[in-house]
Amino acid sequence: MKFSISTFWDSRAVDSSKLSRVMLSINLPSKSFFVTIRGLKCSRSDYDKSFTPKSISDVQREIKSVIDLEILKADTILKRLADNASKELFLKYYKSGLISSTDKTDLFKLWDELIADLYAENRFGGSDNNKHARDSFFKFRPKIFLEDIDEKFLKDYRKYMLENNRSVSTVGIYVRALRSLYQQCIKDGLIVVKVNPFLNVSVGWTVASKSVLYPEQLKALWEYQPDGLMETRAKDFFFFCYLGNGINPKDVSELKVKNVKNDMIVFVRQKTKGTQQTPKEVMIYIDDEIRRILNLYGSKSTNPNDYLFDWFNKCKDLKHHNATFKRFKGTHNSSLKKIAAKLKMGSSIYLGIARHSFATKHKLDGTPTSYISEFMGHSNQKTTESYMKSLPSDVMKGANSKLLSFG
Repeated sequence: MKFSISTFWDSRAVDSSKLSRVMLSINLPSKSFFVTIRGLKCSRSDYDKSFTPKSISDVQREIKSVIDLEILKADTILKRLADNASKELFLKYYKSGLISSTDKTDLFKLWDELIADLYAENRFGGSDNNKHARDSFFKFRPKIFLEDIDEKFLKDYRKYMLENNRSVSTVGIYVRALRSLYQQCIKDGLIVVKVNPFLNVSVGWTVASKSVLYPEQLKALWEYQPDGLMETRAKDFFFFCYLGNGINPKDVSELKVKNVKNDMIVFVRQKTKGTQQTPKEVMIYIDDEIRRILNLYGSKSTNPNDYLFDWFNKCKDLKHHNATFKRFKGTHNSSLKKIAAKLKMGSSIYLGIARHSFATKHKLDGTPTSYISEFMGHSNQKTTESYMKSLPSDVMKGANSKLLSFG
């Protein structure tokens, strides 16, 4: 793509000291625009003389040095963006300093920018997930350039994580976050790749019984007599999530009075808001147990915009809500962990596995995957299948014992 870069002294912005800013003029095939060179103000005389090859002062030499660096920076960005270059993308990378005059782009600067953008948009879950992924890769290798990411790099990271006793599931979550950032950089034109480094690298997760409660474990939890208020509340909200189509705890915190419609709770998952043209609604039938929990902990407000659970009606803003949700989840998970120890389950219980347990119980009961997908609000059955864990060993033994029974 053809482009040109020039500078000019802005006569429209002269101050009382007769100083003014210096502007970059960026000319693209489809658009021309101006950008202020930050931190540079000078007189018209000094600006003009800085381009004179001989007999210039130290001040004029410094002006020329700054201008040359900014032109080089702009030239580097436009060459990297190539045919994708636009005013919006240029300004994004020019102001942030994400692209330098070197041939490589700092991965962590890119990631920090994304994390800040997500937080500013009140997308706290995405911001937190990306921060955890970013910190993990930083521990693996404190200096990473975008251009260094290849299949070997990804496999080395996976090996490093597993050797440090991190689960395959965690590796998948972090690698998917990196993949999303990497693909956005390709889309923006920051990097051109011949072979996608993620193509032959698994970013899924393994199926593990630790991340699900099977029927006998669910029965033990259901029959457990809680010790005190905290355990009672933790057990109640686990079964609210489980019976509520495996509703995610974050979605529980976002439910409002208006989501209750007769004997149903109807909502759109936070995870899919803004990602689909027509967001898929999830419908939860309010059975006797869910109604008991709503009567016990639900808001008595008739204001349709109030939260369904009063803990969140005290929040001043979305940041306060996010902090309240983290405490809500943390305290309940802590109590569920204690219950799991008392029941000698050999693994932890937490609110998040109610979703996996819901899907797996339906699978064991023979419910078609298409139905389970509808219950959970998935638009793709493959997503649903990832929640349905492997069959417990006793079920597998029972099924295999019938392989030679032909009658």
